[in-house]
Amino acid sequence: MQKNIAPKDVPQWIASSTTPEDANELQVWSISMIARIERGDLNIGILPLDEARQVPVALRKAFDLGLAEAGIHLADWLVRNPTDDADVPAAEQVLLEVIARGKAEACQTLMRYRWFYRRDTCSDEEAQQSFTLLSRWCIQHQDDSDALYLLALVTCHGFGTDENPVRSAQMLNKVASMGNTDAMFELFIYHAQGIGVEVNDDKAVIYLRRAAEAGQLRAMYNLGAFHASGSYVEQDMTLSVAWYKRAAEAGHPKAAETLAIMYEEGEGVEQDDAMAQKYWDMIA
Repeated sequence: MQKNIAPKDVPQWIASSTTPEDANELQVWSISMIARIERGDLNIGILPLDEARQVPVALRKAFDLGLAEAGIHLADWLVRNPTDDADVPAAEQVLLEVIARGKAEACQTLMRYRWFYRRDTCSDEEAQQSFTLLSRWCIQHQDDSDALYLLALVTCHGFGTDENPVRSAQMLNKVASMGNTDAMFELFIYHAQGIGVEVNDDKAVIYLRRAAEAGQLRAMYNLGAFHASGSYVEQDMTLSVAWYKRAAEAGHPKAAETLAIMYEEGEGVEQDDAMAQKYWDMIA
């Protein structure tokens, strides 16, 4: 790839790319640009907006030149789009092209987009298509716990299939036994609320602790909150703070905010402005 490409040269470089080697270079450049955007170069003005807008163009060209992986990066860009409006349906269409080119694992991302972003507007045909593709992948890849977890989630709610909370709970038990922490946390919810199983607070807490001890963010935060309130577990502010800290340091913004307020106001801990600022800085 050309070194130090000026913004005005990028469109010409993309247009003139014709080989598989060019496709690789386009993807490498695009990923480096995305990294610059994520570190804030676009926001502070050292990365021109016009140049950043060439990223999806470069990824599309790389994809058209045969690099299927570039299509996955393009779909992610279209959903998160830091330069223009997000376009989830366009991202889904790209993923369908990726799947058609042999990267069947993209069915997981397709399902996530449709379930998390468009569950209320997705057509029955689209939901069924997503479920069929994901089911086929899971049959062929019984060791893919993330895919199996996602399949269990949509099975519970009847997205693309019949609603079946009991079957979902059975699937989650299998996935949790594989070490999937999201499945563990989901089973906490199922047993606490009686979804597909009988309400059982003892089992709920067991799954919550397993998930928290394995580093699941929501589980760590919830265990901190429950120790603060005395719900499900004994009230213990020392344990509450400990779990909030683990969650905050692992990247849970609400846990960091809660700790900041606790240290700021001296609730459950000794008042400490320095510690409060430390946790405010985590979410700044």
